[in-house]
Amino acid sequence: MNSRRYGIGFFVGIFLLSLLYIFSDLRFQSAEEGVRAEEGIVYYLEEEEGKVSIYQGEEHTLYEKTSIPVKQLPAGIQEEIREGKSLSGEGELFSFLENYSS
Repeated sequence: MNSRRYGIGFFVGIFLLSLLYIFSDLRFQSAEEGVRAEEGIVYYLEEEEGKVSIYQGEEHTLYEKTSIPVKQLPAGIQEEIREGKSLSGEGELFSFLENYSS
């Protein structure tokens, strides 16, 4: 009788570990998809009141108003911003902010 209990317990344990593995794998895939979605977002830099403003997505939703003066940026970057410079994903956006924020 005891050996039957241990056998059932063993299979229940294996079953629960399998479920744990499946659900943890699904959570990992979901997190990866979220990162890929974040990287697919396009950000646009525009000049407003002499400072750089950041807009997100094709709808141009305001993401952030920065304190970066456009006049202090290199001439080429100033021109790109006046034309509506676009950045692909958060990586490029953060790189820009890191390089030009004081």
